[in-house]
This record gives sequence, C-alpha cells and structure tokens, in this order.
Amino acid sequence: MNAPSAVTAIKPADCRYAAFYCEENIWWLAQREDLPPGDRFVVFVSNPTQTCALWSQKLAAPGDAVVWDYHVVLVIRGDKQSCVFDFDSRVDFPAGFEQYMQATFRATERLSTELRPWFRVVSAEDFVGHFSSDRSHMAQGGSFRAPAPPWPPIQVPGQPPNSLLRFLDVQTAFLGDVLPREQFEALFS
Repeated sequence: MNAPSAVTAIKPADCRYAAFYCEENIWWLAQREDLPPGDRFVVFVSNPTQTCALWSQKLAAPGDAVVWDYHVVLVIRGDKQSCVFDFDSRVDFPAGFEQYMQATFRATERLSTELRPWFRVVSAEDFVGHFSSDRSHMAQGGSFRAPAPPWPPIQVPGQPPNSLLRFLDVQTAFLGDVLPREQFEALFS
C-alpha cells in the first residue's frame, strides 16, 4: 500500500540531508509544516549490540541487508494509515507503514538475536526539544568517518552537547518507549 497522495509533495531533494547523519536529517524533517496530518514519531532502530539488519537500504546491493549500528526514521500515524519517511531506503518516500516494514525488516524472527531490531519510539516534539549532537560519534582519528553536514551541529539550549547516546541506549529508560518488532507494528498498523 502506498502512502497517501497528500504527502507525496515532499521529495527528499527538498529536504536537508547528509549521508550517515540520519538523526540530524530526521530532526530537520520532523519540524516541517508541510508533513501530512497525524501524530509524528521519531523512531530509533537499534539493539543492545548496535547491529541491526535492514533491507532495502541504498547502501546495500538490491536484495542484500546492511547492518547499521542504528538508524532513525520518522513515522506519522494518520487516521487511516501510518507512513514512514526514511531518506536511506529504496522504498517510497514516504512509504506506507506495512510496505516499509515488509521491505526493511524481512524475516526478523529468523535472524540471530544480535541482528534483531528494537524500536525506541519518541514523539517528534520530545525528540526535537531534547536532541543534541556534537557529532563525536562520527569522529575517528581527528577526522569524520563521513563528511559532516553543511549545517552547524544541532545544539538544543538546556540540553547536553550530545544526547544521541541516550536515545540509542535501548536498555536504559529515557524518552519514549523501547519496543520489540511485534509491539512496534501493533502501534502503527
């Protein structure tokens, strides 16, 4: 099922995007006023070992999975269906929730525990108000593992310089709820 036609006006090329900085891309996207109506949620996909298999990602060859340490997407729960915005996916932008889940998280139950995704679901409002990143997670030997975005690091007044690690820690209570796949799907289906 495709996403509602009302949301297809948003194109990835019209958004702020920097490869390998999904959390910052979604921070900017979550604030757009031209998103479809509905409840907005930022979803961190990770697990305790920070090794999650995702399919249909542009970084992997078609049909292959990529293993991310984490990934961040925006989900909008509308009256009739939910949709997912994932800048790094080969699936539609946005994609219908069921379409996205089937394409991105194939046969999760057959994966080793180390590759199974957990989902931290945070209201977009809480995420935008509490997220800061000094980009230190991308630093390696005095340079960045991937080119830094052209905008300054996101620093929310009153927040620590790098709250990203708290969002990624799926074993410690923080903003939002950490859910296994079944509960995550039930929330948005």
